[in-house]
Formats: sequence, structure tokens, C-alpha cells
Amino acid sequence: SSSAASSSSSSSRLQSDQQSDNEIPPSGSETNTPIPISPTALPRGCPLPYVNAGRAYLAMNEHVLAEKHLLKAMEIDPTCASCHLDLGQLRLQGGDVKAALGHFKEALLRSRSFPEFHDAMACEFVAMAHQKAVDELLL
Repeated sequence: SSSAASSSSSSSRLQSDQQSDNEIPPSGSETNTPIPISPTALPRGCPLPYVNAGRAYLAMNEHVLAEKHLLKAMEIDPTCASCHLDLGQLRLQGGDVKAALGHFKEALLRSRSFPEFHDAMACEFVAMAHQKAVDELLL
């Protein structure tokens, strides 16, 4: 009975420790803290944990945190098409169409699958249409 209680106590401490490593910082939290990434089965040097975190922050309109994670992914693998695609979307949302188009072109060049290529092509088309609409408004 005492061994079962000890095991249960150890298990709850372990779960508590794991939860604190994976917590998402609250909105507006300090962004100078290191980015915790839990150990996974992914190969060393894989940018995907940072890309996925960046995407999650983009979805929550946390652009500073999204950019921080996506730039870290780019540092790990500058050829990551998904990272270029997401950075392009971030730049487009920020109104920098030229930078967005540059990232979308890189994503097109570095795509490793048809769906990745298709997404980059669609994003580039949207960015060009956005730029055309802006240009026509300025005339």
C-alpha cells in the first residue's frame, strides 16, 4: 500500500514536471526566454518543432512569438520550404508583400512534395493579387 502511494506520488510529480516543460506562455509574456522543446523521435537538427510552434502562434495572432520560432527553424534549416511558406504568410499579414513574395518563391524552389508546392504557389498567387489591388488603389 505504501509502495502504491509512493508510485502514485512519483507519477504525479513526473506529470507535473512534463506539463511545466510544455506550457504555452501567456499572451504578452516575455519573449527573451529560451524556447523549450521536449525531446522527440525527430532527427537532430529538424526544424519542424519550431515550425509547428510558429504555426500555432500564427493561428493565435501572436506574431512576435511566431516570428521567433520560425526564425529559429530557419536558422536550423534555411532550406525548409514550410518555414519559408509560414514566414511569407507572417510577412504578408504584416503588410510586407515584397518580403512575403521572396519567401513564397523560396518555398516554391525548395518544396519536396506536390502539396507543399501547391501551397506555396497558392500563397504566391494571393500575395501577387494583394499587391495588384494595393497598386490599383494607389493610382
